[in-house]
Amino acid sequence: MGSHRLPGKALAVLNGIPVLAWCIGQCLRSDVQDVVVTTSECPEDDPIVELAQSVGIRCFRGSRNDLIDRLRRLTESISAEKIVRISGDSPFIDPTLINIASRIGATESVELVTNVMKRTFPKGQSVEVLSRSLLERLASQDLDEFNREHVTSFVYDNSDEYSIINFESGGDFGRVQLSIDTQSDLETMRFIAGLISKPVGGWRELVRLRSTYCAFS
Repeated sequence: MGSHRLPGKALAVLNGIPVLAWCIGQCLRSDVQDVVVTTSECPEDDPIVELAQSVGIRCFRGSRNDLIDRLRRLTESISAEKIVRISGDSPFIDPTLINIASRIGATESVELVTNVMKRTFPKGQSVEVLSRSLLERLASQDLDEFNREHVTSFVYDNSDEYSIINFESGGDFGRVQLSIDTQSDLETMRFIAGLISKPVGGWRELVRLRSTYCAFS
């Protein structure tokens, strides 16, 4: 709830549904074994816990700024060797991309599966599969606050030291904005939410709808 650029965006409403609820719904359409919302222990994030509970989703709370530690503790609490990380400001994340990343993570002995190291998918369609060993390795290092908050930024900056698989879209869509960082992004996603049918189409359909918004805005 304490986003610097757009406070409270997790519960901002798109066509009658909170942003985070959209994201949860998309994740539930994927083949992952379980969906868990992670947030901070700060009282201001109590509404996130309440939303998760209202839709029957578990919530794990940890450090506000040290997301590496929060995710490491999560893997311990649920005895997971690998987790799929999705940002809560990605209301229309494509379940197909989650499945692709999950399958790679399940069959390849790597520390990180990602479609972000080389960004060819739109923002808001980012998927990472992190191994528990990677989180433990990062947690043990003397990283600054920025890298502890952004989890994989240090890995990307030192990619030759880690085992990583990056999968790509086959096109150049990295500049397309389908996540919510600003008020303008929120208005765009509200427009798209008013156009889409359920279940939400794939990411390419969302790109088309995004271009429709640009044509009319």
